[in-house]
Amino acid sequence: MTELAVEIIIQVKLGEFSKVITEFIPINALMAGVNKLEQGCQQAIASTVLEVTERSIHSQIPKSWKNLGTAKRSVLTESGLICFKRHIYEDDEKQRQKPLDELLNVQPYERNSKKVEAMIASLATEISYRQTANLSGYILNDPISASTVGRICERVGEKIQAMESHEIFEEPVMGACSADVLYCETDGVYIHLQGERQKKTEVKVGMFYTGKSWIGQNRYRCTDKLTTCQLGLSSSAWQNHLRELAYRNYDFDRIRLAVVGGDGAEWVRNSFEGLGKPTIHLLDRFHVVRCLKRGFGSVLDINELKMDLFSRGFGAIEKRLKDAIIPDACPFRDRQIESYKYLKTHQNILTDLDKRSLDGFEFSNLGSMEGNVDKLVRQRMKGRGMSWSIRGARSLLAVIRHKELIKSQAFAQIGHVEVRTLPRAKAPKKTAPEWVANTYSIPVFRISAESNTWVQLLKSRLNDSLSINTFF
Repeated sequence: MTELAVEIIIQVKLGEFSKVITEFIPINALMAGVNKLEQGCQQAIASTVLEVTERSIHSQIPKSWKNLGTAKRSVLTESGLICFKRHIYEDDEKQRQKPLDELLNVQPYERNSKKVEAMIASLATEISYRQTANLSGYILNDPISASTVGRICERVGEKIQAMESHEIFEEPVMGACSADVLYCETDGVYIHLQGERQKKTEVKVGMFYTGKSWIGQNRYRCTDKLTTCQLGLSSSAWQNHLRELAYRNYDFDRIRLAVVGGDGAEWVRNSFEGLGKPTIHLLDRFHVVRCLKRGFGSVLDINELKMDLFSRGFGAIEKRLKDAIIPDACPFRDRQIESYKYLKTHQNILTDLDKRSLDGFEFSNLGSMEGNVDKLVRQRMKGRGMSWSIRGARSLLAVIRHKELIKSQAFAQIGHVEVRTLPRAKAPKKTAPEWVANTYSIPVFRISAESNTWVQLLKSRLNDSLSINTFF
C-alpha cells in the first residue's frame, strides 16, 4: 500500500502543438506532496505553456527573417520563477526581434513580471522594504533583496508618474459625484532626506469628501473621499493639481460651496483658490484644542473654553485668555502668548459653520485630515531610521496615490510609458551687440595723485563725453 503513488497527468495544447506533464505523489506523503506540487506544478505548466506558445510562434515567422538561435530567459511570476527558451530573429531591417518577449510584455533584462512588481510595490506602501522583501520571498519562493524592492518601487512609481503626465494633455471630463458642499482639507508632513542638499522636505497631502456617514458608535466615515499627496510642487502647481483632481471626480455644476479646513497656514488656505466656487474656511479643531491645552490647559477649563469659542467666537474668551497669562517671564508664559496670538490671528475662522448664518446648507464636521495624513504618509515615510532620496520618495508617493490601481490586472498589462512634458519655448537667437563703451579709465586715475583737482576734472570730462577723441 505504501509503495503506491498518485499519478497526475496534465496536457497542454495550442493548435497542433501539445505537451504532456506527468507528476507522481507517494501515497505515504500525500498531503506534503500535494502542497509541494501546488507551486511546482504551476511553474511546470507555465513553462510548458510558454514552450508550446514559442513553437507556435516559430512556425508563423516570416521566411525572410533570419533565425539567430535560442536564448534562455527567466521571469519571476506569481507562480514563482519560470525558465524558458525563446527564439531570436533578425528582421528585414536588420533589427533583432523577440516575439515571445513582446507577447509577454517583458522588457529587455527585466526579471520580474509586471504583476509581481505591482504586488511588491503595493506591499511596500504598508511595510518597510526589508519586510516587503522577506514577505515577497516567502510568497514567491524566491529570495528578494530590500534593494530590489526599492528599485521595483521606483520603476512602478515612475511609470505612474508618466501616466499622470499624459493627463495634463487630455481634455478634462467632469466627474459624476454630486453634492451641495465639497469639503476640502490639506496639510503637510516633513520627511527626512538622504543624499540630498537639504535634510528635510515637506510632503503636501490633500483630500476631498462630500460629508460623513455613520458606521458605528462615535464612528463616522468620509463619503466620496479622494486623497492625494505630492512632493516638490510649487504653490501654483499644487493648486492646479487639486483643481484638476476635484474636477475629474466631482460634479461642479451641482456644488454650491467649498469648505476649506486646515491648520491656518497661508499655503493651506490658498490651496483651493482654483476651484472657482464660493469658499469658507474653518480652522482645524485638532490644532485649536492643542493650542488651548498647550497654553491654558493647566489654568483654565478647556471644555468650557471650547464651547464658548466654537459657538460665540474668539471675543467670548479673549478676556479670559489675557487674564490667565502669567506676569513672570518663563517658558510657560511664552507658550501662552504664542497660543493667544495663534487664536487671535485666525479668529475669523474659528466659529462653527452652523453658527455663521449660512442658510440652505447642512454641514458635516471637519477634522479628518490628521488621521488621513497618518494613514497615507506619516506611518510609512516618517519614523525612526527612515530617510529618502527625492526620486525614491516621489516614486513611493505615486504608488501610494494609486494603490488600488496597481492591484488591478489592467495595470499589469500596461507596458513602458514615456513621460510627456510641455515643450519649452525656444529662446530667440541673440546677436552680439555692437561694442559701446560705458566708462573709460586711464592709469593716472589709480595712482596716488588721483585726488588732485586736475585728475578729477579729467575723469569727469572723460566720463561725460565717453570719447577720448572728443575730449582732445
